[in-house]
Amino acid sequence: MCDRQVQIRNQRGRPAYPGRRLTRQRGQALLETAIGALALVPLVLLIIWLGKVQSLRQAVISASRIVAFECTVRPDECADPTAHAGLADEIRRRAFSRVDTAVRSLDRPADPALPQQRNPLWVDRANRPLLERFSDVGVRVDRERFDAGLSLAQSRATGLVADASNWLADKVGPGRFGLAISDGLVDAKVQANMSASARHGSFASQLDSIPLRIKAHTAILTDAWNASGPRGGLASSVESRVRLGQAILPLYESSLDARYLPVRGFIGLMNLVGLEPQGDAFRYHQTDVSIIPADRLPMGGELPEYGISGTQTGDGGW
Repeated sequence: MCDRQVQIRNQRGRPAYPGRRLTRQRGQALLETAIGALALVPLVLLIIWLGKVQSLRQAVISASRIVAFECTVRPDECADPTAHAGLADEIRRRAFSRVDTAVRSLDRPADPALPQQRNPLWVDRANRPLLERFSDVGVRVDRERFDAGLSLAQSRATGLVADASNWLADKVGPGRFGLAISDGLVDAKVQANMSASARHGSFASQLDSIPLRIKAHTAILTDAWNASGPRGGLASSVESRVRLGQAILPLYESSLDARYLPVRGFIGLMNLVGLEPQGDAFRYHQTDVSIIPADRLPMGGELPEYGISGTQTGDGGW
């Protein structure tokens, strides 16, 4: 009779042994969780590690841009290979230390890096720094040749034409004034060696730190015609450069007048037909130094006083 009741209950869809079925379900969920964890935990660790690598890569890119723009205001140091070590120390301090570290002149980072100087994000799971030493960051500045006219002559003609172009540039071109038109393109390169001394004995330990070389470079066309000052005996002063090329200045100005003559005639024609009503107000080779654009005025809006000859009057005269 008991077997008959169990059979009837089974036919009605009720479990004969509910406790055993619940136990099997709990074991299946535990197994699925364990399998999912085997796949997800390494993925989470890898995502965290990639985020740190991306942060270090952004620092390398930013450092290359800083070096390139520093060369626009400090061209002499960028041109001198012996000064690159000091420039590299400054970049290491500014781009690879803590983000809240104050930027100071002539401040060199300690090596190996002190804990209070390191970026707290750039560590592995064992809290070892990914950037072990500031010297693991290398900085290099290359000055590339940039002369569009000479490059075109070399690509389309023989070496004789290139030599003639060089001779003209030195005798009647920028070289006459002590200037070099072929310089000015600076390529700033920065490389960071991440986990440089990492050695792994097993596959599992590779997730802690992986040796990588992260590189970035920024090329910028700087002003290679910077002058040391308006006057003085230095070769880079405007006065010295003008003195060098003084012999050819009259000829060059005459050529400018001849080349600008069609433009002056065109402006006069537009004035006659009414397309340029202010054409007759144009004064060639005349400059009024007393007119200052509004965006160049000081905050108080006061204008400097000038004499008739265009020189500034007062205590700080020119």
